[in-house]
Amino acid sequence: MFIVNVGINYETAPIEIREKITFSSELESANRQLSQYSDIKENIILSTCNRTEIYVVLERLEEGYASVKKFLLDWFELRIEELEPYLIVHTGADAIRHLLQVITGLHSMVLGETQILGQIREAYLTSFHMNTTGKIFNEIFQRAIAFAKEAHVTSRIGEHTVSISYAAVELLKQSVENLPTKKILVVGAGEMGELAVRNLIALKCHHITILNRTYERAEKLAGEFSLQAEEMEDLENLMVEADIVFFATGSQSPLLSKVQVKAIQERRRHRPLVLVDIGLPRNIEDRIREVEQVTLYNIDDLQTVVDTNLEARRQAAEKVRRMIEEEMEAIEAWMKLLGADPIVTSLHQKGSSIHEEVYETICRKLPHLTEKERNVIYYQTRRIMRQLLHEPITKAKELAVKGELEENVSCFGEVFDLEKEFEAETKAHIDYYRTLLDTKKVKALDINVGERTKES
Repeated sequence: MFIVNVGINYETAPIEIREKITFSSELESANRQLSQYSDIKENIILSTCNRTEIYVVLERLEEGYASVKKFLLDWFELRIEELEPYLIVHTGADAIRHLLQVITGLHSMVLGETQILGQIREAYLTSFHMNTTGKIFNEIFQRAIAFAKEAHVTSRIGEHTVSISYAAVELLKQSVENLPTKKILVVGAGEMGELAVRNLIALKCHHITILNRTYERAEKLAGEFSLQAEEMEDLENLMVEADIVFFATGSQSPLLSKVQVKAIQERRRHRPLVLVDIGLPRNIEDRIREVEQVTLYNIDDLQTVVDTNLEARRQAAEKVRRMIEEEMEAIEAWMKLLGADPIVTSLHQKGSSIHEEVYETICRKLPHLTEKERNVIYYQTRRIMRQLLHEPITKAKELAVKGELEENVSCFGEVFDLEKEFEAETKAHIDYYRTLLDTKKVKALDINVGERTKES
C-alpha cells in the first residue's frame, strides 16, 4: 500500500492551467468517479483557487499513479502534455508531511493563513461521507486537522497581519480612540475596498458610507452589509462630517489635493481627520499630510507594518515546521503500531479460547453455582487472562514502533503456540503498513487511453 499526493498549485502552474483543473462544486461526483479507478483504495480531493490536490492510498504504486493521471485527463478532457509538466507528486512520509505543511498555511500565498484548514476539513468530510476514505486517511486527516488548530494557537502565526487592507484597519484600531463610534467613508468598491469594509465591520464599525465612480457598484457592496452608498461627486461634502476616509480605487490621478483638503478642514473647523490611502497609484496627494489636524497613512507607511509582520510570520513558521516533524514522528509511530495488529488479535483470540474452556470446566465441575456466582467467576477469570496478556501485547507494540517486531514474530508464535500461518501473515501485515511511509519516486508513465477502471 502506498500514500500518494498528486496536484498542481499557484507555484507550479500558471492561472490558465489552474482554471482548467478545478473541481468547484463537483467534489462528490469527482470523488465517486476517482474511487472507481484501478488500485485506488482511499481518495480525497482538495480544490481551491490556488491549488488542486488529490490524496490517495494505492494498492500498487505505478499503476495507481497512472490511474490518478488517467482520472484527471478524463475529467478535465486534457491531453497528457497539457497536464504532466505541472504535476507535483509526493509519496509516503513526504505526502503526509506535505499535507501538514499545506493545512498549516506554510504553502499558502499568504503565509500562515487559516482558510486552508477549513477547506481541507471540508474536503475530508466530503470524502468521508462519500465513503472514499478508510482506516488510513480517517486517522491521518483527523490528526492533521487537530494538529493545524494546535499549531496556529501555539505558534500564533496568524496574529501578524500581512494584508495591506487589514494592516490599515489594525493601525486605526491602535491609533484612533473609540473606533466603532467614528463616521467612516470608504472610497472604492473593488476588492481592496470590500476588504476594508469587511475588516472594519469585524471591529464593530457600522457608521460606514461607500462611494464609487459607478454608484451601482457602491450600492451593491453597501447592500451586502446594510450600509449607506453615496455618489462620488459628494465626497468633499461627506468628508466634512467624516472622521476617517479610506481610499482604495484604481484611479490613475489623485482624487484629492492639498488645497481641497485644506478647504475641507476649514469647513470642519480643523477637527482631527484620518486619511488612509491604500490605492496604487496613490489616490491622494502626499502633501495633504501638511494640513493641520490631518493624519495620512499611505501604502508605504502600511508596507512597513506588513514587512515587520511578515518577518514575524516567518519566524512563527519555523516553529510550525519543528512541530510538523514532531507530528510526523507520532504518525509514523501509529503506522508502525498497526503492524502489531495480527499479534494483538491472535493473542486475544488465544486468551478468549482458553478463558472459555476454563470457565466451562469450572461450571461443569461446580454445577451448584448460582447465576450470580457464575457471572463473578466469568468476569474475574477473564480479567486474569487480560492481565496476563497485557505485558506481551505491550511488548509487541513497543517492538512494532521500534521497527523490531518482524525479527521477533517467531518468538510470539512459539511461546503462545499460535497457528502456523501466524508468522507469515504478521510479516505480510508489517510490510503492508511499512510501504505507506515509503518515499519512492514514481515514473512518468505513458497512459494508455483505453486503460480500464474498476467499473469497466
